[in-house]
Amino acid sequence: MAETKNKYGGDPLKNQYHKIILDRIIHCTYKSNDIINIQSLVSEFNVSKTPIREALLELCDEGLLKSIPKFGYEVTPFEEDQIRQVLNFRYLIETSAMDAYWEMLSNKETIEELTAIVDISESLREEASPLERWEHTAQFHIKLASLYKNEYLSAQLKKAIRFLGIDYARSIWISLNPIDKYFGEECHRVIIKEIENNNKKNALLALKKDMENYRKICLNKR
Repeated sequence: MAETKNKYGGDPLKNQYHKIILDRIIHCTYKSNDIINIQSLVSEFNVSKTPIREALLELCDEGLLKSIPKFGYEVTPFEEDQIRQVLNFRYLIETSAMDAYWEMLSNKETIEELTAIVDISESLREEASPLERWEHTAQFHIKLASLYKNEYLSAQLKKAIRFLGIDYARSIWISLNPIDKYFGEECHRVIIKEIENNNKKNALLALKKDMENYRKICLNKR
């Protein structure tokens, strides 16, 4: 267990245990509907309940666990209907936001920042874990949302993307063929090009195609 803790040793205790438990959920050490008992984790890590409880509550807030009073924390199944709802939310919020806030995108700094994100994402294809891979790709969408200067929109989108990222790492990645594993960058580069050309219609089409591509991959692999 010392090796596991050392892997995350630079983080505050709550963050360390959050990452350890999340890693176990992703790799199905904790399977859907399993019950995680806080006392067993306290004994395993030889720490107080506080950082463990904080980590578990954060995972509850992310939709990955469900607190059952006096019993433990249940690993939440990823139901197809729930995934569809989150996918639909992303589609609606991202396309509507780009349409409404388009004038806030067309500047040189935006182009450079988005291009740098795609370059980094492509460079990390081979070495990143599934969740890291997802998060690097998702940074493109998170950056776009941040440019609209709407903190509530950004916060809700981050939460949705995080939820889908866990599902991707836990359920989707292993069933994808190599070409599908690296979805996203081609559409992202088209979006950047159309922002640079100030062509909102084509940028929206590329954004919709990007999300529709993932929707097909996600739902077909369930």
